[in-house]
Amino acid sequence: MDEVDGMSAGDRGGVQELISIIKSTRVPIICIANDDGHPKVRSLANHCLKLKFRRPMVSQVRRRLKYICDREGFRNMSPEVLDEVAEACHGDIRQMINMLQSWQARKQSVSQAEAKGYLSSEGKGFQQQPIFDLFKVFFEKNADIYQRLDKYFMDPDLVPLMVQENYVHFSAAEDIDKLAKATDLMSMADIGNKQLRESSRW
Repeated sequence: MDEVDGMSAGDRGGVQELISIIKSTRVPIICIANDDGHPKVRSLANHCLKLKFRRPMVSQVRRRLKYICDREGFRNMSPEVLDEVAEACHGDIRQMINMLQSWQARKQSVSQAEAKGYLSSEGKGFQQQPIFDLFKVFFEKNADIYQRLDKYFMDPDLVPLMVQENYVHFSAAEDIDKLAKATDLMSMADIGNKQLRESSRW
């Protein structure tokens, strides 16, 4: 059960039902929460073994990435390059491995300068920003299409939702034709996104 701390009014009684299932089942149930101190989780926590996971340190990740690179024939990867990858992916080991795999398809060795170039071109050369700062750029008159795309790919799941919730409140919405066109385009984008995810045709 993912994000049990996110149960809302639409899930009324969900925590109690989950507790009753935990009491009766012989199958282990893994409950995942971002905030273990949330009031909705407290009653559930009394029936669970609490395990806390923290983001791995760069030094820990570096050793594992080095081991994987050596086993896969991706040799001569310096610790500095692996540190760049680990920091850019913010502890997401799966993303690190996917990134290294894509690099190996290009060449058998990558320098630190090349790694920085790859990370920048793949959208990993940025610092994490609050979602409210990301979506504001879409309504800045001086922002160009490339700035908007950069912000979009920092959180491609949440940014479109924020835009859809707020685009009617900005000055450009006074033009009903532009508003209708924007609505149509966002609907088409949502349909396309759904088809991509359902069919995995990336």
